[in-house]
This record gives sequence, C-alpha cells and structure tokens, in this order.
Amino acid sequence: MRRHLTVSKTITVSALSLLIGFNSNAQFKAPPLTPATFTQYKTLSTLQKILLKKTILVYITSILKSPLDTIKTKSIEAENILDLSQKNTTTEEKELLTALAKLSDEGSLSSTIDQIIEQLKTENAMVKQRIQEVTPSELAYAKGMLISSVEGTLRLRGLTADSKSNEYLEWSVLSNKMIEKINADQINPDILSLSKSSWVNTRAVEILVNGPASFAKREMIMNAASESINILTWSIYDDLTGAESVDLLIGRKKQNPNLKIRVIVDGQVAATSGHGDQVKRLEDSGIEVIRWFSKTKPFAGQHRKMIVVDNKQMIAGGLNMGDVYSHKNPDLKIARWRDTDIYVDGSGAAEGNRLFAQIWNEQVTLRKLPLAKINAPLAIKSTADEKVQISVINHDVEKSTQGSTVMLTILKAIRTAKTQIDIENAYIILFPALKSELKKAIDERHVKVRVFTNSSESVDEPIVSVPILRSVSEFADIGAEVYVKKGATLHSKLVVVDSQFTMIMSYNLHPRSERVEGEMAIAIKDTAFASQVHDVFTQDTTEDKAYRIRSSLDVKMPSSPASIPTLRLFFDML
Repeated sequence: MRRHLTVSKTITVSALSLLIGFNSNAQFKAPPLTPATFTQYKTLSTLQKILLKKTILVYITSILKSPLDTIKTKSIEAENILDLSQKNTTTEEKELLTALAKLSDEGSLSSTIDQIIEQLKTENAMVKQRIQEVTPSELAYAKGMLISSVEGTLRLRGLTADSKSNEYLEWSVLSNKMIEKINADQINPDILSLSKSSWVNTRAVEILVNGPASFAKREMIMNAASESINILTWSIYDDLTGAESVDLLIGRKKQNPNLKIRVIVDGQVAATSGHGDQVKRLEDSGIEVIRWFSKTKPFAGQHRKMIVVDNKQMIAGGLNMGDVYSHKNPDLKIARWRDTDIYVDGSGAAEGNRLFAQIWNEQVTLRKLPLAKINAPLAIKSTADEKVQISVINHDVEKSTQGSTVMLTILKAIRTAKTQIDIENAYIILFPALKSELKKAIDERHVKVRVFTNSSESVDEPIVSVPILRSVSEFADIGAEVYVKKGATLHSKLVVVDSQFTMIMSYNLHPRSERVEGEMAIAIKDTAFASQVHDVFTQDTTEDKAYRIRSSLDVKMPSSPASIPTLRLFFDML
C-alpha cells in the first residue's frame, strides 16, 4: 500500500496537467507559464488562451513517440507517451514546475488548485460529471493527495525556497551513474560491494509466504521475548490485525515491565485516516514510539518492515500490520494479498537490530525527541553452527542521490547472472539502468529472466496500472518470461539469481522506492534457500494464479485521463 490517488480521484491531477485541447492553429509562441496562468485564467483574453493552448500542444507533441498520428486522432494512448525515464524534463515542464514552486512558496497552491477545479467544472462537462461522482470528502482527500504529490515533486527537485540544497538527477543521468558504478566495480566478485553492508553468518533462514505464515511466526517470537522487541514498519492499520498486534505488545509490556518495546512507523502515514488510532494506543500505554519524519526531506517516507526480538530473531520483508497482509479477518470481502517475509534465526538478527538502532538514534538526535538512544552492544559473534550468509541492506533516502544501495545490488546481481533471474515485485516501473542490464543478460548471456507483477485487475492502486503495464510490455518484448497477477494484489518483493543469491525486500521496483522512501533488503547467499524461492515463484505463476504475457500485443492498456501527469510530472512519486 502506498500513498497514491485512485483513478476515480485523479481528476485534479488531470486538471493540473492543463490538457485544454488540440484545436489551435495559432502560429505564435506563448509566454512562459507563470503563477498568473493559473490564478488569472478566467481573465485571459481569447488570444492569450489560444497561446496557452499552443504551448500545451507543443509540449504534448514533444513527449509523444508518434505525435503526428496522435494529433490526427486527437487521442493520447498511454503507450505512446515518453515517460520521464525515457525523455528528460522538457522546457514546458520546467516552466510549469517553477510556477508551481512559486505558488507553494507563496502559500497559494491549495487555493489555486481549487480555482482550477472550479474553472474546469464550468468549461468541461466530462470533468464536471467526474467531480460530481465523488463525495466532498473524497474530493478533499484527492486534493490533499494531489498537493502532497506536487509538494513532494517540487522539493525532490529542489525548486522551493526550503529545498534548494536537494540534488536532483534526471533518470537518464541517474541510470548512467549507476551503470558507471557497476562497470567500475566489475572486478570485485562480491555482490555486496556497492551495498554499504557485509555478509554475516546466521543459523537459519525461512521464507514466510503470505500472512498466516508470517504472523504466526511474529506472534511466536514476540510472545517469547525476554529482553526487547524492536519494530520498524510503514503502518499499523486501524483494523483487526492492527488492534491484535497492539494488544499483544501492550500485554507483553504488562507481563514484563522490563521488556523494552520500541516501534517506528512512518509519521506521514500515521497521520492519515485508518493508520493512527492503534499507534496512539501504543503511545498511551507507555510504549516508546517514533513517528518517523525527515528534517532534510519532509516529503520522504519510511517504508522498511522489520521485527527484531532479543537481538536473536528477525522477520523482514513486505508485510505491514493490517488485515490485507495477515489474512486474519474472517470477512471475505477484505482482500488477501500475496506477500513475502523472511525469518532469520541467529546472529544475522543483530544486523537488523543495528539498522533499527541507527534509525532510532538518528531520529532522537536530529529531532531532539525525549527518548533514550539505544546504547546496548548489538553485535553477536557467529557460532560454529551458523553457516547461512545474510546481509541487511539499508537504503537511506535522505543521503542517497546517485543510486540506492538496494538497486545497485540488484543491478550487480543481474550483471553476475549466468543461468536464471526471477523477479517478483508488486510495482515494476522500468527505468534505463534496470532495463539495459536485463536486456544484456537475455541477449548476450542467454539468461532466462522470469518476471511476475500486478495486472490492472489485481493492483491496489489503479493509477499505477498504466506504468506497470507499460513495463510489462517492455519486459515481454526484450524476451523475458512475463506473468501478471490474477485476483488479489501482489505485494511481494523478491529477486533470485542463479539459485545462489536471493533478496527479500521492502523495496518496490518503482521510482518512489528509489527516490522517496527509506527501504531495506535482506540478501541471502544460500543455494537451498534460493532454490526454494525459485519454486515459490513457479507456484505463484501457475495458470490459476497468473496471466502469461508473451508480447506487448497481449497487454490491454487501461484508459486513464491522468496518463500524462502521472508518467511525466509525477513519475518520481510513483
């Protein structure tokens, strides 16, 4: 689950894209877009409106693969748009973003969006009808999420007065830097060489497929905790599973007042409806909670998921504390998502605790929180019976601007592949470095690449259907064996290479995980475990669970009025 608009609530996104039409033949150059373009649109003269439409026409033709065909049909098919990873930010987009940044600095972005909505309601019957189809609260939610996406985009790019220090690289530049790092590091055989982490030995690892397996193990280890329970998560939902998880923690604290229980959640998420009540229950019970925020990048999020008990047992992966993950709620109307966690027994868990302590202490120090730092020694020396090698990889979004540790490790693993790569991920949105490495693996080394992701039927966030299916088409056309999910949402995130190397992650293969969210991955170097995960992938993609996509011709792209802003202005937020 991520902070996205659904298709029924994206009309304000379409409004912001200023898709006024193609019916202008004026041969004039329009002035740059400014805040006045938004706030004074009603007062513009007929000629000024024509000029504005001309600017939009020039912009639209510049981001299309086949502009002439599109203009003839007066339609914009999603597969015909060059997304931000394929074409750098245009002059028109820079002008638009600069104007929006000025509105943000002036504190008038929200009121301006209200004006745009009202203007479009009077000028476009379809827009008016779509707005009338949603309730006032839904429209307010959509507007709030839109503003969040706009503000995040502006600050990520360093365009507002309070974000000038942020470094932003276009996707082409970022991809080139990643490839340069992989090339320069090619002589180093260690897959972890760019991960800022190292291998440690641990006693055992176990794949936890879906909520029943993961939550049974979670409850078992937390009920047996004697010293500490450290929880890092995106959200604790206000539902049956969230309530039961909080009940367990509060109950354990009452049983053993000396048991240290610490919880970190994403502060932005915890402030939204459906994600805050159970967090408040924890706080009210006296359990230490940090609502994670970034001081340097306020748009950033905390998306890691991990539980560490007594410095000896760890569970990490994709599952949050909610009904769609746990499958606990008997109400069959509630979806049961396909997800994956990993259980680590032994010294490897201490590496998870090391990461938890790092994040906890940084928040305490930088935000001057009234909480004690974690000072206890975290390292545990591996014993003779610990043979499985693992590593905990952290992606620090506050510091990373030239390729995340997780993505660089994935790219290096792909570069080493000799026989097979399996990629199972909820939201796959290709960008150049990932696509080029997979294509080389297929074309030059004849590696078998299997990919499994969501379909437009299964995805929980309809607005990402188009970018995911565009990537599915590209995967199929470069020769990968591609599957998309039937039924409920796929939320799993894993990579397996050559039955040797595995990653179980919180990291989605999309721009948001690379640019915006703090993420983590557990890397495992163990043949038996990798073979088991290969088998899980095969079971996930049987005919009753997945559709096989053999080429781009098999992909039916859904129509979305928000395709241009989604694939262009807000691509980094996907």
